[in-house]
Amino acid sequence: MYEILHSLIPVGLGIWILFFILPGLLSLIGQIILCGLAVKITVKLLPVGLAAVIILLVLINGATGILDFLIGGFIALLLVGTALFILGASLIGWLIHGIVKLFVKK
Repeated sequence: MYEILHSLIPVGLGIWILFFILPGLLSLIGQIILCGLAVKITVKLLPVGLAAVIILLVLINGATGILDFLIGGFIALLLVGTALFILGASLIGWLIHGIVKLFVKK
């Protein structure tokens, strides 16, 4: 499995877990919980908002260079990947919630 991941993005397994897999899993679990418990749509969109904030910070850094001491080019690329994994997991969470809601009626 590691060879497949390493061929996609050539970093170590620890970076894959820390920047991609763990945020994706947490976003998926969080999205399913939020969809099931929250009433307001703004609360249900918290994982999407987190991904938007990450991308916004990377874009601000690219335009102004204000966070260059914290975010380098490679770290910015990893953060954009993290945001994409969060968005993808959030979408999967919404799909799971929709399928469950379709088949389980109260």
